[in-house]
Amino acid sequence: MLKDSLGHTTRDKILELLKINGEMTVASLSKELGVSGVNVRGHLSRLERDGFVCMRVDTEKVHERGRPSYLYRLTDKGHELFPSAYNHLASEVLHQVKRLFGIQAVREIFLGRAEQFLAELQERLKGKTLEVTKVSELAELLRKLGYVVEVEAIGVNEYMLTIKHCPISQIAADFPEVCAAELNMQRQALDAKVKLKRQIPRGGPYCYYRIHFKQ
Repeated sequence: MLKDSLGHTTRDKILELLKINGEMTVASLSKELGVSGVNVRGHLSRLERDGFVCMRVDTEKVHERGRPSYLYRLTDKGHELFPSAYNHLASEVLHQVKRLFGIQAVREIFLGRAEQFLAELQERLKGKTLEVTKVSELAELLRKLGYVVEVEAIGVNEYMLTIKHCPISQIAADFPEVCAAELNMQRQALDAKVKLKRQIPRGGPYCYYRIHFKQ
């Protein structure tokens, strides 16, 4: 998963867990990896020194003895360790397309991408009527494209699809039109009310799609 790495060391597993989960404590990392907290702290200290992770104090939670809880997350440098579908190069090319042909040409590119995605998703959904199956198929297709996705039911006929890693995050930051095209595609494919909360393009850990099927 990581560049220049076999992906089997404790250090690499820590990076992968932070990529997937956004923020984690030493205790949660220790439990997940089955290694001591001292071991995890040593790796985090070196990763922080090298600029791959950063730490913040969680003021909402404290330990039983009143000590603050420390949350670790990846920095931009840490995120760059993971493949990102040539985000920066693609973004530069799109900027050139915009400069030469205007923003409408960029929108047409995103529309074409969304239509291709829509066609594949509609093929997957043929003969499937259960709402949870439809959302699951959407999630699987996104995973196939390099997204890290989780789905949970949050109410009657309502689901939350959480994007924990977006392979086109840089493009989405520069061109929100790509997110708008994907949002419209999901609404059309699922025949549902879908709302998007964009956070990754603004530096947040996740993006959220709230999917509400019509009764």
